[in-house]
Amino acid sequence: MVADSQLVVSLMVGQRTDDQTLALVQDAHACLRAGHLPAIFTDAFASYESALLEVFGHRYPATGQGRRPVTRWRQGLAYGQVKKSYTGGRVDGVEVRAVHGKAHLEHGLYLLGYTQRNTSVVERHNGTSRLHHQR
Repeated sequence: MVADSQLVVSLMVGQRTDDQTLALVQDAHACLRAGHLPAIFTDAFASYESALLEVFGHRYPATGQGRRPVTRWRQGLAYGQVKKSYTGGRVDGVEVRAVHGKAHLEHGLYLLGYTQRNTSVVERHNGTSRLHHQR
């Protein structure tokens, strides 16, 4: 596996809703080459996990009468969350966790030159580092 980029592949402006989140993930998916399973970082907004599952998940057909199709996480798809807590308008703490594909996520970050997950890693990975965009 070789890291392809550290870019933000999609951005949407508007209210944070389930539909907007799904549209964002669909747009990001459309920007990737066919079959590519990226390491994805988001904040802890609840809609991301279900949107990622819907767009990148593997659908298994229904087996048996009255059963519905099942969608599961694809092997190789990595998803990590960064959750910041605030006190008085300042960041009080940061929790970074691998939600799915922990080994793939760790390996991808290693290939990008990072030894641990932290907010600086995610900011650089997403191209949002404050140091990178100084005026």
